[in-house]
Amino acid sequence: MKDEFNDLKEMYEYAWRLIIRGTADKKSPARHPTFGTIGLLGMPELRTVVLRDANQKTASIEVHTDVKSTKVEELKLNPNVGIHIWFPSNKLQVRIKANSEIKVGNVVKEQWEKTPNISRISYGTLPIPG
Repeated sequence: MKDEFNDLKEMYEYAWRLIIRGTADKKSPARHPTFGTIGLLGMPELRTVVLRDANQKTASIEVHTDVKSTKVEELKLNPNVGIHIWFPSNKLQVRIKANSEIKVGNVVKEQWEKTPNISRISYGTLPIPG
C-alpha cells in the first residue's frame, strides 16, 4: 500500500480496485469477505461469503446465498448489512455499511448456470445451510 494518499478520492479508488480484484483472483482477501446481518433474535450474525461481483459505478457488491437460508430471513426483516474485508499485505481494512436487495427469478437462474459445479456444493440444502 502506498504510504499516503493525496485525498479521499484516491483512497476510494484504490479500495475499489482491491475489492474488484476479489471477483477474479481466488487468492485475493476480497474474495471471501465477512458478511454481517442482524439475526432473528436481534443479535449480530457474521459469516464468510464469496464475492461474486463488484461494481464501483453503482457502488454495489454481490454475494449469493440459498433462498432457504436463515440469512435470507434475516435480510427480509432488516436489509441493513455490514461487510468487512481485511487486506493483510496492504494493512488495510475496508468496512462497508449497505442496504441489501434479495434477487430471485430468471436473472438469478442465469447466474446460477454460470456457477461452477464445485462451487454449487456450498448451496446444498442437505444438510440445511447454517
